[in-house]
Amino acid sequence: MTSELSAALASELAGVIGALLDTPVVTNPTEVRPSGRQWVAVIKSDSSAHGVGEICFDEVGAASVTALIMGLNDTPPDASILDTLREALTQALSSYKEHSTHGVLLRVAQLDTKEKASGPAVAGCMFEAAGMAAPLLVSFGGSLDLSMAEEASAADAAAAHAVVERSSSEETPADRIDVILDIDLPLIVRFGRTELPLRTLARMGPGSLIDLGRSADDPVDVLVSNRVVARGEVVIVGGNYGVRILDVVSPKERIRSMEA
Repeated sequence: MTSELSAALASELAGVIGALLDTPVVTNPTEVRPSGRQWVAVIKSDSSAHGVGEICFDEVGAASVTALIMGLNDTPPDASILDTLREALTQALSSYKEHSTHGVLLRVAQLDTKEKASGPAVAGCMFEAAGMAAPLLVSFGGSLDLSMAEEASAADAAAAHAVVERSSSEETPADRIDVILDIDLPLIVRFGRTELPLRTLARMGPGSLIDLGRSADDPVDVLVSNRVVARGEVVIVGGNYGVRILDVVSPKERIRSMEA
């Protein structure tokens, strides 16, 4: 496991444990490694090309964290420690995927107690938090390496960016205006407008008449984005009201109305 990957997983793991404890967790690099009986997690991805990682937790620290999370005064049973570590690891690995650039999902392939790790550790970390009876020692080892996945992700991103740039350079003004011309815009027909004092509005009821101050033969306004783009006369189209356009504003003014 690379030092960068182990540092990232340690950070994610500290965040998850801190959330479970509802208290900040302080992490410090350490040369001290779990020894004797310890909890060993085997970490894998869906691709065998990435290798296999190993995360080890010292038995006393794992019990201390589990007891504090569960609110126990005595040493918790192995089943509870197993569930706690698996949950913390699963959340940390999921969070690491979301924060990474390659998007590789790591999973806990195995979690059990052993007398020693399968291989040498490349990094170690000590987790401490208020209320813990003992610090939690964690070591990271194994052959897990996601550098190839990161390079592939960077190459894919560069290729996608190149495609976008090429498409943009090949796009003509006519192509862009075609896209704009397919946009639906709300169109409003205004028969008239007037202003009324608040007293008149307060007294308004069924049967009230409002004088718009215009003749029935006057053309109505056709508006887009609250701007007049045309004027016309009211007609009946298939039993529904419609407007026959009599006059339009200049194309420049119509485009300005769409931009508004």
